[in-house]
Amino acid sequence: HLGVGSSASHPPQFLRLKEEVVNDASKARKWRQAVRNLWADCVAVHCLLPFLVGWSGEQWVLR
Repeated sequence: HLGVGSSASHPPQFLRLKEEVVNDASKARKWRQAVRNLWADCVAVHCLLPFLVGWSGEQWVLR
């Protein structure tokens, strides 16, 4: 009797756990995406900013 009751209550718990795991996975994916975007922005700034500053500086000096 007890075994039947516990097995009946088992699936919803399992499904809820699975849902949580899926949610965590999507959260982790979003977090990784955000970090990657931030990293790309930093790289772009570090690569482009000196180039732009140098280029505008040259234009200003030439003028």
